[in-house]
Amino acid sequence: MKNNSTGLSPAHMLYDQNIALPSAWSTPHKSLDVNESMANRPTFLNTRLTDLRRLGYRKNIKSKQNSSNRYNAKVTPNQSKIGDRVLRHKDVQNSKFSSTWEGPFTVTKVDNKGAFTIIDSSRG
Repeated sequence: MKNNSTGLSPAHMLYDQNIALPSAWSTPHKSLDVNESMANRPTFLNTRLTDLRRLGYRKNIKSKQNSSNRYNAKVTPNQSKIGDRVLRHKDVQNSKFSSTWEGPFTVTKVDNKGAFTIIDSSRG
């Protein structure tokens, strides 16, 4: 089965072989010289597999970049400013009917990457 990001199966990247079930096997069309095949296999693997792995690596990087671009196109930055009142999402709920948000909290500090520091509005 092919990997979505590389377009190659793991067996193809590791061994340059397409693995098939025994029910799909067919007889070889020509006679094979086993000794010659075994002698040529290491050099073939060293040259062909490095090319395949480089190709898979490049395709994987391109796929990650496409995923990143797709994600970043949908993200909207948070517009909270110092002094704004916000709600915070509860990580753990007491029951399935309890509120999923708690607060209000007041924003006291805004970092450059969108994170902000809050304090409890009811305490001070």
